Amino acid sequence: MNKEVILLIIGILYLLSKLTKRLSDKPVIFSGIETDDKKEICIYIKLLYYRGYTRYGKGDGRLYIETRIDDKRKIIVRKHNFRNKKGLILYIPLYDKDSEDSIMERLKCLDFGGKIWKEKRMEVEGTEILGLDIGRDSLLGAKIIKECGVVVFSDIQRKNIVLYYKNVSDLDDTYDIKIEDTGEDEETKKKLDVAVRWSRKTGEIMGKIINPFG
Repeated sequence: MNKEVILLIIGILYLLSKLTKRLSDKPVIFSGIETDDKKEICIYIKLLYYRGYTRYGKGDGRLYIETRIDDKRKIIVRKHNFRNKKGLILYIPLYDKDSEDSIMERLKCLDFGGKIWKEKRMEVEGTEILGLDIGRDSLLGAKIIKECGVVVFSDIQRKNIVLYYKNVSDLDDTYDIKIEDTGEDEETKKKLDVAVRWSRKTGEIMGKIINPFG
């Protein structure tokens, strides 16, 4: 191998490392999401529970469910660790005057018995939020998102849903709960191990280009 080829390879590897570093904090945006699809939303919530941080200095893991039509409209799921007991909180913003009554009525129909409170959060400026403690019940979370998504988003907005994560690990050895220890079936485990940051996504794409049959 001549000197020019070696220098070219080194240059390409250097540029790739720079690109990976630049993309390291860029979340992968999942689009084409249907909030009515409880099974799909359930997987995304489980991913947050298993791979989201609840560590000092890292920040709590979050899942943002937004709409391309109005990115200020969102539902947030946050992972927390209270007295070494991990769980999930749903944050549903009260964007409209009558939305609280509508949301409470829908929760009543779901027989929701968890803790409910009001607060304000930086992610949603100028709007009160209902906090719902769903424990680790991802299916319940998916049901609530389906029902309350009708209140938060308009019909056209609900057809343009995207979601992404914050403070969620992309490295298997730093997952909060190992995928193999979750007790999930093999198909679910595979879905739970997707890339959520563009650094890993870029590596996967490059790997397929280099070895398309691998």
